[in-house]
Amino acid sequence: MRLKHLICEEFRLLFKYGIIFLYVMITAIYLGLLAAIPDTARELTTVILVFTDPAAMGLFFMGAVVLFEKSQRIDSSLAVAPIKISEYMIAKVLPIMVIGMAVSVVLYLFAGSGNVFLVLLGVALASMLLSLCGLLIGSRIQTLNSFMIATIPFEIVICVPPLLYLAGILQSSIWILHPGVAAIRLIRADASQWYLSALSIVLWMIPIYYVCKKSVIKSFHKMGGAKI
Repeated sequence: MRLKHLICEEFRLLFKYGIIFLYVMITAIYLGLLAAIPDTARELTTVILVFTDPAAMGLFFMGAVVLFEKSQRIDSSLAVAPIKISEYMIAKVLPIMVIGMAVSVVLYLFAGSGNVFLVLLGVALASMLLSLCGLLIGSRIQTLNSFMIATIPFEIVICVPPLLYLAGILQSSIWILHPGVAAIRLIRADASQWYLSALSIVLWMIPIYYVCKKSVIKSFHKMGGAKI
């Protein structure tokens, strides 16, 4: 019940901050873009759009949400509230994941191609991984400019190899161990060894989760010494 309230509150904050409305507008723009390009390029374009936006939105927006909370002292209330850090983190990650999956379904249904199950699996796992990265950065950063700078290494490491993989520059099967490449394979609805792609992302997610958890605990302790 406590987790349910946290998740509902997170959706409310995303609506309040205009992030949900923003993604409705972005989805409409993407649909217009997909309608304007030739059918031969539509599938690849859809894969790129889904990976660089709905799947990766957690990295870009999680920090903004955390910084909004800090500016309004919401995080101070959370630090002394009877909630677990794991509940706080789940409540942060799940709403962004749901929005990303919803946008992805709309885009793929419009494009009319791909295994939707694999696409949703890829978006869900990539969104959770990148949202954790965004939360990790946001818990340590105090300004939006600092956050934007801090995300650059994550963007390069996680997002560049998958795009090179799509372009055929990276062709070795060993790249499935890279979480971004594993995610792009799922989003591209590549059914060959899809379970290895999913496993690769999960294995990366586990250490990032624990590093993120320690960072959030440290951030909360700094606000008043409360032990959660």
